[in-house]
Amino acid sequence: MDSNPISKWAMALFFPFAIIESLALNLEDCNKPNAGFPAVFDTVSLGDFHIRAYEKVMASSTSRFYFAPLALLEHTSASSGRNNLTGENQLAFRVEMWNDELRYIVKDYLSNITGLAIEENRVSILPFEKVSLRCQRCSPTRLDSRWRSFSQSSKQMEFRMVCSTLEECHNLREQMVHHPEQFSSHLTLFFRMESNKGSVGSIRRKTASITSDHVWNGPIMFDLNRRFSNSSFALVTSQDRGRIVSEALENVLADVEILLESVEDLAIEPEDELRLRKMMENILFENYIIPLEDDSESAWNSLYWDYENVGLDVRPDIMARKLNKVYKNAEEKDRKWIVELLSHGPGLSSTKTVLSDETSLALANIFQTIPKHIGSRLQSSQRNIQWDGHKFIPKVTKLFRINLDKLRHSFKPVRNVPIKYSVIDLRLDLNVQPAMSRINFERQPQIPEFRNAKKGNEEMQTIMKPDERLTSDTTGNESSPGVLQGLFQTIRGAITGGGIKTAPYTVIRQEKDYEERLYPAQKWVKTRVENISKDSASSAMFWKLFNYISGQNSKQIKIPMTAPVTVFIEPGSGPNCESTFTMAFYIPSEFQEDTPEPTADDVSIEERPEFKVLTRTYGGFSNDRVTKQEHINLFTSLSEEDKQLVDQSAPYYYAGYDPPFKLFFRRNEVWMNIFQPRLQIDAESEQQAFAPPNSCSGVNTPEN
Repeated sequence: MDSNPISKWAMALFFPFAIIESLALNLEDCNKPNAGFPAVFDTVSLGDFHIRAYEKVMASSTSRFYFAPLALLEHTSASSGRNNLTGENQLAFRVEMWNDELRYIVKDYLSNITGLAIEENRVSILPFEKVSLRCQRCSPTRLDSRWRSFSQSSKQMEFRMVCSTLEECHNLREQMVHHPEQFSSHLTLFFRMESNKGSVGSIRRKTASITSDHVWNGPIMFDLNRRFSNSSFALVTSQDRGRIVSEALENVLADVEILLESVEDLAIEPEDELRLRKMMENILFENYIIPLEDDSESAWNSLYWDYENVGLDVRPDIMARKLNKVYKNAEEKDRKWIVELLSHGPGLSSTKTVLSDETSLALANIFQTIPKHIGSRLQSSQRNIQWDGHKFIPKVTKLFRINLDKLRHSFKPVRNVPIKYSVIDLRLDLNVQPAMSRINFERQPQIPEFRNAKKGNEEMQTIMKPDERLTSDTTGNESSPGVLQGLFQTIRGAITGGGIKTAPYTVIRQEKDYEERLYPAQKWVKTRVENISKDSASSAMFWKLFNYISGQNSKQIKIPMTAPVTVFIEPGSGPNCESTFTMAFYIPSEFQEDTPEPTADDVSIEERPEFKVLTRTYGGFSNDRVTKQEHINLFTSLSEEDKQLVDQSAPYYYAGYDPPFKLFFRRNEVWMNIFQPRLQIDAESEQQAFAPPNSCSGVNTPEN
């Protein structure tokens, strides 16, 4: 094997990918139970994330290779319902650990970098015995985090969360399907090797104490005590009840973990964590639920409403009174629209209804938003408000009473609670599929077919099924490649980069470092967000547009992916100001005349008129810093005559043509609009795009 450090540096420069894997390994102390853990050998890059490869030298002096689990959240598998056997409200979802194609990719990669013909039977997933999924701050849900058997056959595994209400499970399901990226930073897989079984030192036994400091030092309890300093009790929602317990539990365990010698290699046993949580609930809350009448303002004043976590939503009783006032003064068509949208949700398209100016302004004041986002804010209010046929009323189902006097004056500490920590060998944050990896690029990659590929036999034991528009072929084909199969096929095919339809344009003239182009009038689908960073904003925007081409449109049909993906960048007025980013996909020619309408409020069809740009092309992987520098490079390279055609301080475009799995010959561009004729995105964009940047001294309330 080549151990030349130069080749290692070359590999590091050759694969400049973002690492989102979190490992907890300690391979130096041979006296620890994981002393037999294979040594890290190299990293196999898979676009936006990577798989770590390991080597173990056997007694025969031959090497065996292993790879870490993929830990990929199958977000479209999410389903929610009530388990009639246990009586629990559950959210179920699958995690992809590995498959045969991944093993082939790792084997092929190792063969290439070592120059050896590595047989497939010498490459396998790490031989873990147990796996447990843990969650940071998953309140009010409870993750089933028991240690479960893990073996070579565990290609996919199902995990479950338990919610306090069925509605919470349904809401979580929607969030996981449509916004999976928010789960990756909170869900972590813990793995144990078979060598830990029964070994000395694999368990650490400690004791925990629960004191009043652990309770009051939690952010929510600190705020609650401040607001209700003169009250003997307060009421909290089930969500805040779970958060209060989680914050206190974190404080308790933090004191225990100070005494542990290597906490990053340890994990509290799930049953002990659950036992501590139950103890905290019994200490902090009285064991009954308080119903509130919608017109009892004094009772509602006893409710702690955590504005920081619920966003801009006001307290349910106040929201109901404000909506009733607007309803009373509204025209009949406005009344019908408000009731229908709040009652039935996203089935209606709020952008197709024109409210009167008075109603629009009144609702915008309630939700502290701009008129175009009123529909989405009304839909989100379904959590707390409902229509009873005559008026809007609060929709709080569970409230818990917390005895503040008891906690302040007669709290009795709980001492010496026995708890256990297990030694873990590997921890992995869940990966979320890179946005562009989910696209079928219509390539014919030269890869072997799946060997022994079988569908998972683990069925969802829940009421609601996953969104079939996201998991099946809506065009009527009897079968289509699975999302993950397409992902790994794309890795092999991405090196050639062909097969994607691109937006048409004509090159008017070509200079040394740039060219002038004419783009004809075409339709694009777009979404907009305000953010400090394009890199941070891109993922959320991409998912919205990808959902549109995947079937979330008025015709529920799939639309082929195209290139480039453009981002219109309207810079903020300072380095820490939010900029406005508008991402768009080109609508293929076959859909230009009869374009399906988006069903999401924050996605729309953009009719771009004919426009000219000066453009600069560059390679590699682009990010905020690179994009800004290339924009500067474009202007610097222009002739003096061409500099008169553009405005360096005006908004500009970034255009990307390639999926993240394409390693070589990548194509990125920056475009600067030529003023005559200049690009007019639409009436609203035109008003904002060329206006002077706003000061960021005011309050920014971006809506997605």
